[in-house]
Amino acid sequence: MRTTDKRQWHSVRRPHRETAVVITAALILLAGLVTVVLSPRAERSTVKLPPLALPTPAVPSPPTAGPDPVLDLVHKQLPLRVATANIYQRLSWPRAAADLERLMEANIDVIGLNEITPGRAAEIKGWLGDDKGWHLYAPPTTPTRFRVSNSLLWNDARLRLLDSGSEFGSHSGTRKYAVDSRWITWAKFKIKKSGTNLYFLVTHMDPAVERRGVPRPNATVGANAVYMDRLKSFVPELTKAAKSGSSAGNVVIVGDWNVNALADRRVQAAAMPFVRLEGRGEGPIISNYTALGFSFPPTSPKSRRWIDYIALWSDLPKGNPELSFTKQYSPKGGYSDHNPVIADLVLKYPALRKTGSELLPTPLQ
Repeated sequence: MRTTDKRQWHSVRRPHRETAVVITAALILLAGLVTVVLSPRAERSTVKLPPLALPTPAVPSPPTAGPDPVLDLVHKQLPLRVATANIYQRLSWPRAAADLERLMEANIDVIGLNEITPGRAAEIKGWLGDDKGWHLYAPPTTPTRFRVSNSLLWNDARLRLLDSGSEFGSHSGTRKYAVDSRWITWAKFKIKKSGTNLYFLVTHMDPAVERRGVPRPNATVGANAVYMDRLKSFVPELTKAAKSGSSAGNVVIVGDWNVNALADRRVQAAAMPFVRLEGRGEGPIISNYTALGFSFPPTSPKSRRWIDYIALWSDLPKGNPELSFTKQYSPKGGYSDHNPVIADLVLKYPALRKTGSELLPTPLQ
């Protein structure tokens, strides 16, 4: 009986061991599938967009110096490339990653991002890891703050982050998009090649504020006006500590302003950016549309409006390097509901010229 029982015990146990093996294999396979589904790195390879065929950023040809030779003039002009992109928050991660990767491969120094939710920020950070040479700054998030936030990506080989933060802009005038307030995200960088400072601000204003350049009769117009006024007052506050030194650094402002830049220039309403921020082209903020016009299709294809901006702060202390626009692009073919805007900039430093035995600064032309 014992032998029979033993054989019966073995005959019963063997199927359990085989079942356990099958279950274990199934669990391993399931874990692998879950990893593929949940891992941003795995999903990244499922969608790929064609690369952007943009020329390499370059400085303009140096001007002639007249009778006094200009020394090292080419090295006194540094090209920069910046971008702004509204990554639609409801995009799947593979599509969002494809939009980001296409920009990161386009020789860009820093990218301002709109509609980056906490979950999306975590996906981006996990995808970037430690080996891509790019970093993300996304402001801290609470249930009532930055539910849809402004963030930024920068190329670590070109820029070194010195400081970052966020500034309250205004209470939102709309509840439609679950945004209770509008903020200004900022970062202070050191340009590694030149050693000078660069301030980069990412903004996002309320939607539905105008129709063909005419302000709508709703609360968002007033909220945006408060936001723009705070932006103008905040930039000097942000850079004032550096102004006590020899160079404050340059300021780039990007983002989705939700105002049609072309219609805004026709109407010139006091509550809209062309008047309130740009002073009808006199500053202190100068946008890419004021500097370079409308050389690409609308950045919001659905509404056929130019609503995504890159702008420069023009009110800089004397002797500060001059930053100016040279070219702009807005590539189509991405997955977001906005086309990104890319701007090539040139940073011009005071050149040197010989006068007798002295070297004197000469502003570049």
